[in-house]
Amino acid sequence: MLFEKDLLSVRLLTMQDYPLLVKWLSQSQVLEFYEGRDQSYNMAKISRLYGSKNLRGITACIVEYRGENIGYVQFYALPDQQKNEYGLRKEELIYGIDLFIGETSFWNRGIGTLLVTSLVQYLEWDCKVHRIVADPFEWNVRAIRCYEKAGFRKWKYLQHHEIHEGTWQNSWLMMYSSAK
Repeated sequence: MLFEKDLLSVRLLTMQDYPLLVKWLSQSQVLEFYEGRDQSYNMAKISRLYGSKNLRGITACIVEYRGENIGYVQFYALPDQQKNEYGLRKEELIYGIDLFIGETSFWNRGIGTLLVTSLVQYLEWDCKVHRIVADPFEWNVRAIRCYEKAGFRKWKYLQHHEIHEGTWQNSWLMMYSSAK
């Protein structure tokens, strides 16, 4: 177990979890916000994308709530190239995070906020991270609100940041700064 907070726990992703990712990334409700509904996933694609050699530098995890697998989270040290692109200092330890709750029955229950808050605490205290960034689409109001509740602030508007469902999407670079 990487960390636990209240009824939430986060553990490292294993190959045995690949069927969960296939399930979650086959739901249009999830894909609308993560990866895009124009994407399709099967076991071979998940194995290729989430296999250890393709996740270099990324810590991939499964989120559990009350012992039930409900989502995915990953975190990674932001490369210098991205720091430069975002106007951040190279000497700071800055992590990026990406996540989704794959079990949609757990949406709108505050679990995302608990996850982000717990992840921030883990990265800040255990990994000694100075800043944490996330880049939700500008139209993903629920994600933006979740990050704001966890102490993130909109830091930079990223125009034409990512192609999602065939069109360029704008995002907010949101940042959490350590109190240390």
